[in-house]
Amino acid sequence: MRCPECTVRNSVAAVQCKECGVKLARKSSPNLIKYALIGAAALGVLGIGAASFSFVSGLVDSDGNLQKVSRRVAKGPKSKEDADHLKSELENSVKRFLEKNAALSSAEITSKMQKIFPTSAYEIHVFDLPNALKLVEVDTVLQSCNYLMSNKEVAVLRKFDLFDEAKIINRNGAVTLVLLGHQNVSAGRIPQVKVIDLASGGIKERTDKAVPFFTGEGSAKFAANGQDIDVELALSSRASEEELFTPSSLRALGLPDEQLKVKLIYKDGNYELLDDNGHGQMAALRAAAFTVADQAQKARFRKYFTNPVADSIAGLGTLKVCPPLFEIKRKGKSGGNAVVAAAALPADDDNSSRRSRRRRREAARRAEQLAASQGAAGSSNSYFMGNAEDAFELQLARGSSGVYQVTQMRRVKVQGHGPDTDSGSVASTYENKTSSLVDKLLSSPDSATTADLSPDKNTGAPAIAPLAVPNNKVIEKTAASKVVEKEAAVEKGTVSSTLSSDTVKVRRGAGTHYRTVAEISRGADVEIIGKQEGWYKVRVKGKEGFIYAGFINCKTGDAYTTATVKSGKSVTDARNRTVNLQAGDRLVVLGGINNNKYKVQLSNGRTGFVDKDALDVGGDSPPAFVP
Repeated sequence: MRCPECTVRNSVAAVQCKECGVKLARKSSPNLIKYALIGAAALGVLGIGAASFSFVSGLVDSDGNLQKVSRRVAKGPKSKEDADHLKSELENSVKRFLEKNAALSSAEITSKMQKIFPTSAYEIHVFDLPNALKLVEVDTVLQSCNYLMSNKEVAVLRKFDLFDEAKIINRNGAVTLVLLGHQNVSAGRIPQVKVIDLASGGIKERTDKAVPFFTGEGSAKFAANGQDIDVELALSSRASEEELFTPSSLRALGLPDEQLKVKLIYKDGNYELLDDNGHGQMAALRAAAFTVADQAQKARFRKYFTNPVADSIAGLGTLKVCPPLFEIKRKGKSGGNAVVAAAALPADDDNSSRRSRRRRREAARRAEQLAASQGAAGSSNSYFMGNAEDAFELQLARGSSGVYQVTQMRRVKVQGHGPDTDSGSVASTYENKTSSLVDKLLSSPDSATTADLSPDKNTGAPAIAPLAVPNNKVIEKTAASKVVEKEAAVEKGTVSSTLSSDTVKVRRGAGTHYRTVAEISRGADVEIIGKQEGWYKVRVKGKEGFIYAGFINCKTGDAYTTATVKSGKSVTDARNRTVNLQAGDRLVVLGGINNNKYKVQLSNGRTGFVDKDALDVGGDSPPAFVP
């Protein structure tokens, strides 16, 4: 390029003259620009093509992608963050799979998914619903999740575990699907309700707005009109779920339980709760605890208080701890075990026969008569309820309507905690550090399943969310309950430090189909208070739940024998089906060596046989067995 000032020739790429330093005007090259644009366009097309290919291949190979994700979930998460990621990935993979296979029948979807998912960690059920809808239930070691299919649209139903019943309600041209289900717990189940609008074949869930929140274990079924819902709830489970009382003190109290008849009335597209709070002593105690925890609820429980007590409630002050988790005890000479034989009956469910349900109702009636006769004979109806910060004394008596009422209630001093609290005059010294109990229940109705249970920063001990574990002191086996193999004195155990995951799950019952209520760190110490069907019932920091025995190191004489898988092998169960194992998996050994095989049990309850050489058996060898 020639400089316009000094006429010296410069390089084509020069930006200024090498002689005089004048800036040189650059000439554009049409061919260069054209080729650059063509190259950029080509690269863009290749990028879009690669992304499209990846997306399309993901859709086309939804079976293979789902299989990979499901196997990773079956191995278990390495951390809480990993668990959340796996749940989300599995949810999305199942949804894509169902969208691709929307034209298949329920039987075909079931068969195809059962071939994809590892049977050791999953159960698959597909239900045909009215209006050509399908409900797909995927029960995993992480969670149960349901998917509603309408033509090619697939919606994920969260916080809905096991399906029971469905109804279509037509109102003013609007079509609404109502689903009834339940969440398994160790002695019963928690009813669940879903309300879904079906507009032009679409799916729009509105459960949060349409169904009022309620707590408790029991059963739910549609009423005769096909719209209303009849619910039976155990009173003791409601008090436990609301975290009003510690489950252990509630059981030790020995008061008869009540089966509350609750109705959900369908009105203008939504449900209204027609609640029943009971009429016995436990109902009055629950009313007292609920009201001091949230005084805004006094009107709801007004019938359980005499006029003087109702007028004095405001002067009791607010609680320092809410929900309170009170220890509840009977005061007086009669002690707290006067009616233990009649304690806390399990909730009825649809699997119980009419005869067994009648027997439980009759037993509850006799228990209440016994409690009433003991009160008439001079047995004390005085109670103490308190925790480390708040304490109360109460007196109960049966009212003229047959409902037990609180006739006296006063705040008392907690030894070593806070100021003297013998009268309501100290109400101003109690700082309201929490929201109301109802606010806590409504804002986090399922907090036990999502609590962060990382170790305490100060002590290093695992933090455990409060558990609501029903009475495990079962005297006989019924259709609604299982016999606990032992009710032992507290023994020490430790969560195995060799597990691949950082935490293990504490569940509401002995099995993977029960919901997770907590997670504790590997290496953590636990108190073993019972054993049931290959699971230990444990207590950690005063809270109770179940952990698969294969994850616990325990050296007591009646401990389960556990083993670690040394190499990838398979278990052959009683139906000659195989379950593949991974190195490092933990098992419960049920029997000694026979034909060079151990009899073992997996966490999902399945039993089978595995080669001796594949296991590293801890502790003493189990006794020989006869296959």
